[in-house]
Amino acid sequence: NVVTKILEDSQYQMWIGTAFSGLNLFNPKDEIFHRFQYDSQNISTISGNNISSLYEDAMGNIWVGAQNKGLNKYNQKNGNFTRYQKEEKSISLPSNTVYSIIEDEEGNLMLGGMNGGISLYNYYTDNFSRYDTEGNYNPFGSKASVYCHYKLNTGEVAIATSNGGIKIQNHYTKDIKLFQHNPENSNSLSMNNISAIAEGENGEIWLGTLGGGLNRFDSETEKFQNYQQIDELQKHYLKDKTVNWILPEGGNLWLGTLENGLVLFKNGQFKYFDLGSDHNTVTALFKEENGNFWIGTDLGIYLFDESTGIFQRPAALEKFSDMGMVEIIKKGDGNTIWIGTETGLYKVEEDSEIKKIEPYKKNRINNIFKDRNGNLWISSLNNGLSIFDGNTSIPISILDGKSFFEEIVSNILEDSEGFYWVTCSKGLLKCKLNELKHKLEILKKFDGNDGLQPSSFNENAATITKNGEIILGGLEGFNIFDPVQLEFNPNPPPVVFTSVKANGKDLKYEKSSSINLKLKEASSIDFSFAALNFIHSNKNQYAYKLENYDNKWHYSKNENRASYGNLDPGSYTFRVKASNNDGIWNDHGITLNLNIYQSFWQSPIFQGVGISILLLIGISFFYIEKQKRQKVATYPNSELLNSSASLEELIQKSEEELFLENAILIVQQNLANHDFSINDMCTELGVSRAQLFRKIKKLTGEPVADFIKGIRLSKAKRLLVKGSFSVGEVADATGFKSHSHFSRLFKDKFGTSPSAFIKNNKA
Repeated sequence: NVVTKILEDSQYQMWIGTAFSGLNLFNPKDEIFHRFQYDSQNISTISGNNISSLYEDAMGNIWVGAQNKGLNKYNQKNGNFTRYQKEEKSISLPSNTVYSIIEDEEGNLMLGGMNGGISLYNYYTDNFSRYDTEGNYNPFGSKASVYCHYKLNTGEVAIATSNGGIKIQNHYTKDIKLFQHNPENSNSLSMNNISAIAEGENGEIWLGTLGGGLNRFDSETEKFQNYQQIDELQKHYLKDKTVNWILPEGGNLWLGTLENGLVLFKNGQFKYFDLGSDHNTVTALFKEENGNFWIGTDLGIYLFDESTGIFQRPAALEKFSDMGMVEIIKKGDGNTIWIGTETGLYKVEEDSEIKKIEPYKKNRINNIFKDRNGNLWISSLNNGLSIFDGNTSIPISILDGKSFFEEIVSNILEDSEGFYWVTCSKGLLKCKLNELKHKLEILKKFDGNDGLQPSSFNENAATITKNGEIILGGLEGFNIFDPVQLEFNPNPPPVVFTSVKANGKDLKYEKSSSINLKLKEASSIDFSFAALNFIHSNKNQYAYKLENYDNKWHYSKNENRASYGNLDPGSYTFRVKASNNDGIWNDHGITLNLNIYQSFWQSPIFQGVGISILLLIGISFFYIEKQKRQKVATYPNSELLNSSASLEELIQKSEEELFLENAILIVQQNLANHDFSINDMCTELGVSRAQLFRKIKKLTGEPVADFIKGIRLSKAKRLLVKGSFSVGEVADATGFKSHSHFSRLFKDKFGTSPSAFIKNNKA
């Protein structure tokens, strides 16, 4: 009778899973239970009696997880179960305990289980696979236990795991694929560190690695072929383990290698061209339309004669013996050639004259890129990213104030829509160029949360294919995505306050109310807030502003706290706005009103009256003393005593008037505060309850409670006279929690109900 799972199917039948007695089906039409239990002699029965999950798919199949016994599919037409259990083969169920089952956007079953991470079941192949593409990085971990899924209205899936709390998996990240080496899969990438990428004549992708040789990637089958030579008998494989550059030419490939110089891959055969020196490292390749073949090495530039197989160094380059390692060679306008090296930027003119560009002297060049408008982009170690017009270098900065001089830019690509994709030390940036301001505006930032590899991208290991896909290589594999097809999160996030503290103590507040604080309670005020966007929530951005204090918004990036100290008395409004992971802002945001008021003895009225009294006392005593000295012989002592008594009466009367004024002021300052009490009033006035009762009774003839109610009701009457507020609004504004109680007190004092008062006042 221990029930573990309950499911109502599309036929309104109830499926009830138990811990010991198998699966039960209750049909409400005939009110009969049908029990399904494990039978070791019948493979068409359920695989176990401890039920861990239940799910009905779009086709009406009932899926049943059994603890440690695998997964079962129940066919309602024939009443049989099909069993799926973990096996050695990679396409089997990854765990025999399935806790959670849902369908994804493509109609596959997403399964979460014990120590198995996320797996997918494909109806058409009747096979299982890891959640990610073969060889991809698994963000959940293959050993994570997934306890439950929940599909959100936006299509994202909330996943509760054993190694990371709640994770939000969304369909945006599936648009960026990551391919990595898988030691258990011979058809995976040979090595993760990608050094060169190029597209072949037939759309195949060629990948050079640092340590894994040459790879051919078929994007349709997502399988790899590795050409690294394991032993000398493999004549059709590449001897070198490191490929620095790949230059396709027709159906052939030119390769720049670490140890074997220049290599031609043609008709399945590798042909080697030795540089003829102790250093045989080729780092960059470029072939002009006229046949000039430029070879960049770790010792400078050579020209290669393909017909003779001879390398020659141009005479003009001899004076640049300190050129160092060549990073990249690009064609400029006309017959101009640009050469980026570890020691600076060089320009080869049509007459073979070579110039070293001064702005980049002794500066390592990472990349040279020519956009569709003919602009030449230079990425360097010390000068960030800049556009070069041949004479001057125009810096490009980020609009949020973060300069590229603080970034290491490794690649620049331009897509079919004119957007620029920049890989740098902080990931991948989608940008557009503001040519008037010479600024590069960031539209979106991508990182590992979006499906990118978690490490840095390598220089010159990037390309755009003929069909517009972008391929980026780095230290941990390579990514492929179509920039046009990338989906963005268009939903501005709701914003909420998570806490408000004054002097370190939590404050209670309501969404539409104000916070009222005494000045001594507000030496420090701390606000905490959150954007309710759970898709890569670490990318949520915040901005806040305290009106009547701040002149501008504070943009705090992903910091969701703000603190203020020693605010002057007054009324403030704290505003917060936030953006989601794709930079879509909720500009309306959320607000909270804050009122800081002084204790009565700190008010200008009290201080002014107090000073006046002190002056009056001083003048009076001065006058008395003067009268004593001048007329002590002529006036009897009784007259002097009478004069002193009159002064004392005057002082006493002034003090009582001041006390009453302050009492009225304190009540008025707390009109909207439902929780304002007599004890609070005593604290503000600095008297005991007995003293307060005695003084108020003496001065007004009323008890303290009636005194407070009288002030509240008088204010309520004035608000009702205006005619712009409802009875409920007036009751709230004057501190009455109960509207009916307010109406009864109002009628007792003024002889008519608030509603009738409003009606008569309008008439």
